[in-house]
Amino acid sequence: SVWAGIRISLGIFGHINIGGTVHIHLGTLNSPTPPPPPPIAQVSSGTVTVNGQDFGSGTLVLNLGQFATDDRTNYPPESDETYTITIKSVNGDGSEDVLVTAPGIYGQAVEYDNVKEIVVPNAGTSNTTIQIDNTITIPVVVFAGSGTNQFNLGGGTATVNGTSGNDTVFGGNGAVTFNAGSG
Repeated sequence: SVWAGIRISLGIFGHINIGGTVHIHLGTLNSPTPPPPPPIAQVSSGTVTVNGQDFGSGTLVLNLGQFATDDRTNYPPESDETYTITIKSVNGDGSEDVLVTAPGIYGQAVEYDNVKEIVVPNAGTSNTTIQIDNTITIPVVVFAGSGTNQFNLGGGTATVNGTSGNDTVFGGNGAVTFNAGSG
């Protein structure tokens, strides 16, 4: 709103006062709606191919490397990325509802439901830290990139496919299979 006031005083034969206020409403300014957060992961509804390997429905794929480029529009891969995955609940069919955080990309945990497997795609040259809580018992498959990476694999079975990077791997309660790379 805009307002203006006018007051005129004349001193001849007494005082004459003319006054008033004008109100003009020019509209309301609203802040633009912020864009939605970038997808930090996705759960496949059918077959998804990651690093040449096919995975079925219910696979949680973290948006790293090529998946970050393809699925995080305006949020390109970071030079250092950290993802933490914790369990919310276990479903009757053995799938799990999980919470994923990626502080450098989005500051809040994002829930993904009915997850049957977790896949960490090749992150390229990014230095990646993946921390999967030991209470998560679904299988995990990791395609390590060429950066310096650290993986905490949770409580289920895990497969780690190495490349030329320097990787530190902490297995959980399940069996871990290593396919070593040159790093």
